Amino acid sequence: MIASDVRERHMRKVTRRSDFDCICDILTSALTPEVITRIRMRANLGGNPFNRHFSALINRGLIEVIENPYARSDRKWYVTSEKGKLFLSLVKQMRKMLEP
Repeated sequence: MIASDVRERHMRKVTRRSDFDCICDILTSALTPEVITRIRMRANLGGNPFNRHFSALINRGLIEVIENPYARSDRKWYVTSEKGKLFLSLVKQMRKMLEP
């Protein structure tokens, strides 16, 4: 790797996602039934932030546990609930309203 590329990468401002963006990413990742590991990977979140948001989403009914669609595994599967889908659609509307 060229030294200027390394310098440029370090000089770029690293932006962090807000909690709100993390929640939306988790809900979007769970639109189709998935195991928790796949949801976390798709949302691109580390363990602690993911666990905190994920448990809050389950407790509030935005994600629900479903019966395993495949009989070969006893792992829990999760999917975004209707309430979660409504939340995502409202977020999309709000973002559209705030666009210049």
